[in-house]
Amino acid sequence: AELTGGKGADRVIVATGAVAAVKDAIDIAATCGNVNLFAGIYPAHTVELDPNHVHYKQIEITGSHDFTAVHFQLGLRLLASGGSDVRPLISHRIPLEEIEEGFRIVAEQRGAKVLILTG
Repeated sequence: AELTGGKGADRVIVATGAVAAVKDAIDIAATCGNVNLFAGIYPAHTVELDPNHVHYKQIEITGSHDFTAVHFQLGLRLLASGGSDVRPLISHRIPLEEIEEGFRIVAEQRGAKVLILTG
């Protein structure tokens, strides 16, 4: 509100899978603003919505998701070539026998990326 003189943001992009971020985005959107959900929420969760925000503030809520097999192939090539070191992103390494703990870590958002070790 301080940055926009109380008007709110014309465009808000939610790029994290946090329910609180979705709620905050709707709250800070300006009249006739757009809230774009660019990240899914896992595990799936319902977000409580006051329909008056949409009605009176005329907020538009959209979603975007875009990738193709080509994007995955490019990413795999980048990783295989050593062009990007993603090891710092791995917060947990879990043996296959403890995979349920890995799922709990993700569900509770206690880590960045969980690597399941199969061997």
